[in-house]
Amino acid sequence: MGIEHALKILKSAKKEILIVCSTSNAFRRQLQTGGLQLLKEITEKDNAKVRILVPADTEARLTIKEIRISYPKIVIKKQNKTIE
Repeated sequence: MGIEHALKILKSAKKEILIVCSTSNAFRRQLQTGGLQLLKEITEKDNAKVRILVPADTEARLTIKEIRISYPKIVIKKQNKTIE
């Protein structure tokens, strides 16, 4: 299953998208590749709920605060430990 397939699945979501990031670096990579913009478009187009679980280090906590302000329809929950 490649990136194209994952994007196709995301774009086809109508009600809810649940994402679990295993590390805060994985979360940052998603942001750098434009994943957040895609999720924003999905919430606006289909009114789908987007929820993300992120292990939060200090840098990720600041990013999460900014995202909550800029993208209020995307719910991000912080987890204090890395998921392994």
